[in-house]
Amino acid sequence: MSLSGHIPTSIGALDSLTELVLKHNSLTGSLPQELCNAKHMFLIDVSWNEFEEYIPQCFESLVELRLIVLESNKLSGPLFNTTPLVLLNTLIVTDNKLSGSLPISQMGWSDESTLYGYFGSNSFSGRLDDESCSAQNHIVFLDLSNNLFTGSIPSSISKIMSLEYLLLNGNKFTGDIPDAWGDFNILRQLNIGANELQGTLPALLGSLNTLSSLQLSGNYFTGPLLASLFNTDSMTAVEHIDCSDNYLSGSLPQQYNGINITTSLMYLNISNNLFTGSIVSTITSLNGLLFLDVSYNHLSGTIPAEMCNRALGNMPDQLFEFIASNNLLWSTLPNCMGNMSLFLLDLSFNHLTGQLDSSLGNLREVESLLLNSNFFSNQIPDVLFSSFISNYPENQLSVIDFSDNIFSGTIPSSLFTLTSLHALSLSSNCFTGEFPSR
Repeated sequence: MSLSGHIPTSIGALDSLTELVLKHNSLTGSLPQELCNAKHMFLIDVSWNEFEEYIPQCFESLVELRLIVLESNKLSGPLFNTTPLVLLNTLIVTDNKLSGSLPISQMGWSDESTLYGYFGSNSFSGRLDDESCSAQNHIVFLDLSNNLFTGSIPSSISKIMSLEYLLLNGNKFTGDIPDAWGDFNILRQLNIGANELQGTLPALLGSLNTLSSLQLSGNYFTGPLLASLFNTDSMTAVEHIDCSDNYLSGSLPQQYNGINITTSLMYLNISNNLFTGSIVSTITSLNGLLFLDVSYNHLSGTIPAEMCNRALGNMPDQLFEFIASNNLLWSTLPNCMGNMSLFLLDLSFNHLTGQLDSSLGNLREVESLLLNSNFFSNQIPDVLFSSFISNYPENQLSVIDFSDNIFSGTIPSSLFTLTSLHALSLSSNCFTGEFPSR
């Protein structure tokens, strides 16, 4: 059960109200102006309802407000003036239909409070004034994602010395990454994905030593991938790098002498670019990596054995997802791949050859095994699946795609004892004999 209907205007009689929490209901209509009668209100949370129309502009008179949460409604029109709200700490208007400009310079300017501002998934538009931000803006979290902002990204954002999280993804920003962004000194997360940015990746990105997450996907960036992004001396805290869906090119950065490869990186996605050459030691030396996607490039050569020998000391390998589909990789799979902890192995649409090694049956955690559209040949070892079943009876292997190869001989009967299997494709091969029964 949940509340429905409108907030009555009679709520204005509660002029001593300090907190109003009506989140996760089915309330409709507009937010009544009479809410502003409660001059000592410090918390309003009406998130996850169906409120419409404008936010009352009189909210600017509630100078004791510290927390405003209006997310996931249908509110429209401009944002109210936040300048008088010197105590405001958190403003969340995410997922509405708000529009117009967004004056960042008028936010978080008071020494009495720092601001966490969530403005994502609305229809705010226009250019962000390049001179709008300064050290006087005490903003920690700024989310402008999934709006309609245009023009270049202002360099003055780097003057907000308190900024730790900057989300600008899903807009229509153009131009280069501002050089002044090298001045960020405590930035932890930077997301400028899904815009129309261009140019090469500036060296300053490799000097943001507090950064834990860097997301650049879905732009028009060109040139090489920075080796400094993997240098633990400059990127001491980085855990997440996503450069996918760009026009980055050249070879992957090599591990040079004197470069200490980071062990903090857990997620690396460089898919859908124009990279050439081989999967180099810089990548295989990322010992903390959990997710690696190098698909849809022009990478060639072999899959290095270091991919499955990356562990430090006696620590087990922790790479859970390895996606290298749609490249030009060739030769046989390294025999050590069965020693990995993979949930997902996708090597489809390459030029890989040879017979599958039975050691793949040691992939105890694997859920999806995608080797389709290669040149694998000979008979699939029956022991590959029989050992898998006997060693790991609680296995979760649900998807197998070996289609479009040159496998021959009979289909292994042990394949049909995989009770967790949901999808199986063996088409376009050279199998013979009868279809096996359990």
